[in-house]
Amino acid sequence: MRAAFATCLIAIAGTASGQPLGCPATPSGAAIGGVQPWKLDSAVGFTAPRFHVDADGAPDSYRVDDRGLSYLCDGSVGIVNGKAVNPPAPNWNRICLDAWRAARASGDYGRLRIFGMLTGPGNVPAVQQPGDPLPGLAYISTTTLAVPDAPRGTQRRYVNSRTVPFYVLPSRFAQASGIRLGAVAAVYRHRNRALAFAVYADAGPGGQLGEGSIRLHLDLGNDPIIDRSGTPRAKRSISDRVSVIAFPGVNAPATIDTPAWLETIRSRAEAAFRKWGGEDRLRACAEGA
Repeated sequence: MRAAFATCLIAIAGTASGQPLGCPATPSGAAIGGVQPWKLDSAVGFTAPRFHVDADGAPDSYRVDDRGLSYLCDGSVGIVNGKAVNPPAPNWNRICLDAWRAARASGDYGRLRIFGMLTGPGNVPAVQQPGDPLPGLAYISTTTLAVPDAPRGTQRRYVNSRTVPFYVLPSRFAQASGIRLGAVAAVYRHRNRALAFAVYADAGPGGQLGEGSIRLHLDLGNDPIIDRSGTPRAKRSISDRVSVIAFPGVNAPATIDTPAWLETIRSRAEAAFRKWGGEDRLRACAEGA
């Protein structure tokens, strides 16, 4: 455990009444990828040294021609001898690309484990249809959180990374911490003091803390889309500290009415954050993290 939890007990000014507000946080499980999560009152938080981009749910995330915001092998891996070859295994990307080429030529997708796209019978990835944003041009990109009042089997069923500020957590960590899909959070970028509010909408099996949607990156002052060989890719991470303060007991249910959902996310997350202690307490808890 890092020294943050000892130094965190030092009080700083933080309440409207002028009373000191400290950070008597306790570790929340083991460190994940070198990042130590913690608990304090109603919140579970962590400070990541780098904040990555998740473009899942965006209509142009996974294009059929592999010229989307994400590479096809960001949302899939190859299978060799019945086992998924995950990064950072040697040659994992080549194995994945070879499996896609073979699948397209044969129609057999059995050599791929696809997790970023909707799949149908035979593990075939679902292509967007008329009524979707990019019919015939892109696969349906999924998020763990579904939009319940949107039609099944459409891109609208999933949370759009371009329009909704959401954060990503390893599924085991979220379960152990009691953070359910739809839980709101305050997200703070220390370098520019940008404060954003977000919803938990995507889970991953990996061991990484510090990832959010395109919209969340923009709210934090970072444009994550860069040009790579003539193709826009969502690959520009935030390379400075970002803190995520999640509130497991405060939920913003997904709805197809995006403006209404955004307002619910903002209002509920902001109220929970202010009640918990706001920016002063956040900075105290992030000190030394």
